Amino acid sequence: MQLAPYIQPGNRIIFATSALHNPEGAHGDKESSEQIKDPDLFNMLDGTPDYSGIAYYKVSKLAMLWVAFITAKQFPQLSELSFEPGFVSVTGLARQRPWITRMLFKFVLPYTSQTVTIDHAVSDYVCYAISNEYDGVTGEYLFNREKAEASERARNMDEDVKFWNLFCDICNTPELMYNQVVLKEYVSTYIMHSIPAS
Repeated sequence: MQLAPYIQPGNRIIFATSALHNPEGAHGDKESSEQIKDPDLFNMLDGTPDYSGIAYYKVSKLAMLWVAFITAKQFPQLSELSFEPGFVSVTGLARQRPWITRMLFKFVLPYTSQTVTIDHAVSDYVCYAISNEYDGVTGEYLFNREKAEASERARNMDEDVKFWNLFCDICNTPELMYNQVVLKEYVSTYIMHSIPAS
């Protein structure tokens, strides 16, 4: 939001998320999957419940989609894309897991069909950032360079707004809380008139 005045209309913002954001997905262990399904998720964000790195990783990817979807509504003059780069097994995601799991990630999973290489993932990052194919596309979730459907929870606008406003409260920016009247005034008077001339 603070950088919006410096982003030219038509420029692009990309959010790297993950299939792990999906509470219904068959990804990871049962404990972390149950945590992201919890309807009291917003009461757990301070980490005071039993902390699980993979559970909060999943929550962070869900939160990233909420931010992406709500800011796409706030800044329709920009192009905002969320994408899933695929499963890259050598990123250290399993560093808190038992040693046998870490060995599996390091020596077995890189050779399976469900895993993508670092080069492939980087190529996707670059494509989403600069390809003309996505000019004018905003508020979309992409996988394998095609439009995909984010999870039902990610598309829940009530939770999206709740998270965004909680985020603004934590950051002490109440003026940026999601309110249709205030938001329209903010976008029209501050954002649009603050964009530097090209």
